[in-house]
Amino acid sequence: MKAVALGQTTLVVTVRDKNGRKLSSAPRQIEVFPPFRLIPRTVTLIIGGMMQVMSEGGPQPQSNIYFSISNHSVAKVNDLGQLTALVVGTAKVTGIVQAVDDDTGRVVVFSQDDVTVEVVQLKGIKIHAPVTRLKTGTQMPIYVMGLTSSQTPFSFGNAVPGLTFHWITTKRDVIELVPRHLEITLQLSPEQNFAMVIHSIAQGKTGLKVTVKTLNPSAGQFEGNVGSFYDEIQMMVFGKLQLLPLSFPAEEILMSPNTHLKLQTTRDGVAYVTYEVQNCHINNSVIREDGNGILISGPTTGSSTLKVTALEYFGLNQTIVTGLRVTPVAYLRIQSSPALYVAKNEELTALPLGMTLTFTVHFYDLTGDKFHAQNTELYLAINRDDLLLIGPGTRNNSYVAQAANVGLTLLGVWDKKHPGIADYIPIPVQYAIWPNVTTHVVLSDVICFTSPLVDQEGEAGAWHLSTTDILQIDPTSGLVVTRSSGTATVYYDIPGVVRTYREITVTGVGKVTLFFHNFTHIIGLPSSRVYSFFLTTMNRDSSLSGDCSSAHMKSMEMLKPETNIVCTVQFSNPMLDILTLSVFTVEPAFVADKGQYSCIITIKELSDSVRRDLSTGDTFVSVKASVLGGHYTGQCGRTEISFIPGFYMNELVVILSSREPTANITVFGIYRVLIKLEVRAESSSIVVSEPIQSPAVPNMVTYTLSTTNFSLFQQGLGLSNVTVVSTLTGQAVDVFVTVLRNGGGGGAGGDVPCEELGFFDKLVESYQVLMFTLFAVLATTAIIFIAYNAFLTRIQTIPVVYVSTPTQAVYNSRSSPLVYDRARRRSLPSWMWSTR
Repeated sequence: MKAVALGQTTLVVTVRDKNGRKLSSAPRQIEVFPPFRLIPRTVTLIIGGMMQVMSEGGPQPQSNIYFSISNHSVAKVNDLGQLTALVVGTAKVTGIVQAVDDDTGRVVVFSQDDVTVEVVQLKGIKIHAPVTRLKTGTQMPIYVMGLTSSQTPFSFGNAVPGLTFHWITTKRDVIELVPRHLEITLQLSPEQNFAMVIHSIAQGKTGLKVTVKTLNPSAGQFEGNVGSFYDEIQMMVFGKLQLLPLSFPAEEILMSPNTHLKLQTTRDGVAYVTYEVQNCHINNSVIREDGNGILISGPTTGSSTLKVTALEYFGLNQTIVTGLRVTPVAYLRIQSSPALYVAKNEELTALPLGMTLTFTVHFYDLTGDKFHAQNTELYLAINRDDLLLIGPGTRNNSYVAQAANVGLTLLGVWDKKHPGIADYIPIPVQYAIWPNVTTHVVLSDVICFTSPLVDQEGEAGAWHLSTTDILQIDPTSGLVVTRSSGTATVYYDIPGVVRTYREITVTGVGKVTLFFHNFTHIIGLPSSRVYSFFLTTMNRDSSLSGDCSSAHMKSMEMLKPETNIVCTVQFSNPMLDILTLSVFTVEPAFVADKGQYSCIITIKELSDSVRRDLSTGDTFVSVKASVLGGHYTGQCGRTEISFIPGFYMNELVVILSSREPTANITVFGIYRVLIKLEVRAESSSIVVSEPIQSPAVPNMVTYTLSTTNFSLFQQGLGLSNVTVVSTLTGQAVDVFVTVLRNGGGGGAGGDVPCEELGFFDKLVESYQVLMFTLFAVLATTAIIFIAYNAFLTRIQTIPVVYVSTPTQAVYNSRSSPLVYDRARRRSLPSWMWSTR
């Protein structure tokens, strides 16, 4: 078989046996593919440089390519064909295309190719400047090369350890040096400034110098282990030709040989437009117009003029004459777009990950004038293909690239026929969403995301997520709260300009630690004291990441990160556990200043029964905090702290008298509290005894109150306080003590008695009692009178039947009143009487 054209076909072998029967083989697929080739054919690197070997041709779809290198000490190669130079020397890299045969199951090698790798030391550097004479107002790219043509920026532009490039001019007023990508507001680092752009500003001569330094001279990247190389060239800027008194220079159409240019005017479709190329008889082959508004340049260079006439429908004509020039391309320049904008006092050092970028190639002649038409066949190369997705753009001589991964890519564009006409640029890609928390994000983390990118008016973009199950975000500020384990993508979008992202992987909480400081115990008394127990995860000091602004802090009130945790508290003493809800208030919180979660515990107002039951309970408090969504061992934090209850007293009023000259007050509490009690009398006449504690009842102590001034029993003593103070808890309780004069009762309990009354007070009090008694007697008499009168009235109005022994009289409605009255009088007993 002989391969004739690219494509696929099917081969079937047919034979006939001696009996004439036709036998056919199974169909076999056959593919004719272009030769497999590795590019570039020669790779030149300095020590630490990296270049990827690409491939073209081979079976389609291409099978696996296996790379190998002949000398592993010179360089190493990975599965992607990426070479890393190690030491000076030469090696051969081989690429093999192989696959498994469907019939035999064996590995079959379809094709292979190899390239040469040269690892060198730089012996010097030079500035590549396409021209050294420029018109004012023009631009020209320059870049650093080695001393040979094979030592391009691909050889050293991404070496590790890196090289730094420092450019200076002797006269800043003549030319301006601008870093690459400045048109899109990128500020490249010195390691990436191997290429620059010259802007010619004013007429004059100036020197241009570059110094290349190695970050590690001992790495052997420079010959002789020197630390730097430099080169210098001279530039001249001259003024444009301008016709006076016109205030603007004359323009001309610039074309390269053998090109076409479609002419257009502002009067197309409105007026009748004609074009006329005015050539001399010796310049007829330079350029012509085909009669349809298309300029066609010939193979030779030269100049001519173009006359454009517009015949208006109202009878007037407009005519312009412009120059035409055909000349070869001297250099090209890569321009990036679209422009990016950053916030004030911020800078962008790399392209945002995910950004779509357009590279447009512009062409210039020897003086820096830009071509309107040219026929250059471009070749684009990159040093690696795993960071950028790049392809042809929608316009001629343009490319569209998307930043797919973080890293540095070197891009070169040159003329296939004239490789010396070239330009190189670095394309660094980094995250434009900060902080760098791609890894080590755990459940319950709170992240303040920021980006320096803004729109043209300086307004920030919007934040959103690929999924809301794992993260929760505020679209305005960029505050993120993790809610579940998994992977999600955070997007920052400026419509029409850029959309960048960062992928976040949230892992489960491996360890939760609960701790407290600034206190050693909890006092069981209502107060303004707040007990904060802080929670950390994975032994980290903070769950908050990023540079948080006031907008982030405000967003925390809306997102409520504290809902990530649950706090519980209980007594270690089972007998007191039922009192937990009556004693404690527990709330989760997120302390933004510390970046930590906390469990806030406060003591409620306690009822008398709770204080009594709690006072004798010697116990610990167990605090537990768990992260929601954490279902594995270690995802709950616990700690215990001593609990000191307040003491309890059921007698707050004490009365002393001559009959009871002493009284006892009893205090209930735990041993630690009772031994730290102090009882202080307000009056020096009140004496407090030493505490009496019974071994049988260790949770109770008794104090005896008495007086040393027995004259108080004759005079009496008004209210006086005896204060019981716990130096351990700070609790203080006042006991009211009163000494009554002779004849009064004594003891403990009851209401607070009044002071002994004087004569006038007694008189007033007696008068009041007298008046009260008088009114009570009058009221009682009136009630008796009214009740008796009502009783008599009832007896007179109710019919009465009286039965006598000898005679019987019956009253009915027909009886005469007189007869009835007589009968009634005779029948009434002698003891009944009437007021009537």
